Amino acid sequence: MNFIDYILILIVGLSMVLSLWRGFVREIISLIGLVAAFLLASQFSGQAGEFISPWIDNPTVADIT
Repeated sequence: MNFIDYILILIVGLSMVLSLWRGFVREIISLIGLVAAFLLASQFSGQAGEFISPWIDNPTVADIT
């Protein structure tokens, strides 16, 4: 292998590491978003149920939605 081969291997290797890191960060941010959505939904579900209850006759359905 010559010098150009080593340069190409280095570029491909660095690209792989960078892509893996970006994907890891993206997945962590996605998981944080899911947890935040769950916490916010559980925190404000009562207020949302009260808000939509005038349009939904069945209180059980209003709680579910």
